[in-house]
Parts: sequence; structure tokens; C-alpha cells
Amino acid sequence: MDKKVDIGQLLIQFLMKNLSTLFTQTQIKQLEAISSVKKFKKGNILFYQGENPKKELYLLTKGHLSLYKVSGEKTTILHYFRPVEFVGVVANFRQIAYPATAEFDSDGEVLSIDQEGFEKLFLSDKASCFLFFNSLFQKINILEEQLESKMKVSVKSKVVAFIQEKAHLFETMKQKEIASLIEVRHETLSRILKQLRDMKVIEKDGKKFVVLDEDGLIRFANGS
Repeated sequence: MDKKVDIGQLLIQFLMKNLSTLFTQTQIKQLEAISSVKKFKKGNILFYQGENPKKELYLLTKGHLSLYKVSGEKTTILHYFRPVEFVGVVANFRQIAYPATAEFDSDGEVLSIDQEGFEKLFLSDKASCFLFFNSLFQKINILEEQLESKMKVSVKSKVVAFIQEKAHLFETMKQKEIASLIEVRHETLSRILKQLRDMKVIEKDGKKFVVLDEDGLIRFANGS
């Protein structure tokens, strides 16, 4: 398959999902001309915590990617990336070192876009610039919400908070990934979910969990 056609299709997929109202077919072709595909194996690092960004923007197009921060002997998972979304661009535009490491959890690919070319083509346009950075701010808000949830003391309250706020992620993420995300042991998460099912507080419907008793869920989190 022609590489340039692949790139064009990847760009269209992303732009239709996120910025379709502001980019023309001509602009997509221009973006295609300053982009290239990079392939990675499971365990490969896209960038390291503390590393200075290169002059290229990364758009994850295939595979799964974990963003984690290391402090001493503690590793904290900050976010799991799925296609198709930008990775690490906040550091690019703020011109700071990457605050965390991005590692592939599977074989994958990223679209590498020349940053200077991107800025010349798109960020000179006020409407495109506004929507692009609005997308970045949304990602920052997501990370802030995740960091806030990590401050919950009770393991039970961590699980309950995730069920209340992010239950839909059970459909797309493995329980092991969710356990890492909320910083509990996988076995602990499985045990708590079983307890809640046995208590008829939640039920499993396919891969997702449905809350049957909201008050019971809150009482469980509070230990009553």
C-alpha cells in the first residue's frame, strides 16, 4: 500500500474525529507532505521523562501507549493513549522537557509531523489555532482529574469513584490496566468488583458494569 495514501487516511481519520470543521482537503494534503510514519515494537519508548522534545509532533495511529511518571522507586500511570490522538504535544508547545515517559504496550505506529511546518500551516489561522489548543486544554483537564482521583485515600473509594465517573472504560480497557491507572492491585480490584456484584450493588453486562444501587455504592465506599 502506498505510504502517502496511508498517511492521508490517518490524517483524515483524526481530523474527522477532532478538527473536521476547520481543515480543508488542501490543508490535509499540506499536512501529509510534512508527515511520516514511524513504527514501534511493544516495550519501545516514544520519549523519556526529562527528555527535551524534538521538533516533531506525535499522533498515535496504531497500538496502545502508556504515559507514566517515575519518582524514586514509585511509578505512577498517568494516562493510557489509544488511536487516534496526539501524544506529548503540550511539552512541544511549552518548550519544556517531557514530564513523563511514553512506552508502547503493544506494537504500534505514530505519525510524526514536522512542528515548524505545522505551526506555519495551521497555527497562523486563528480559528484552527483556537480549536487545536482547546483540544490540548481538554487533555490537561483529563490529567488533572486523574491526579485528583489518585489522592483518594480509601482503596474502596478509588474503585467506587472510577465506577461512578469512568465505568465506560471497562469496555475498552483490561482490568489490569484500570488497576494500574487507579493505583490498586489487580487482585484487589477484582475482589472489590466481586463483592459489589455479590451485594447486588452492580451487575456485569458484557464487558461493562451497571450500577444497580447508587446509595449502596456510596455506603460501600464509606465503609458502612
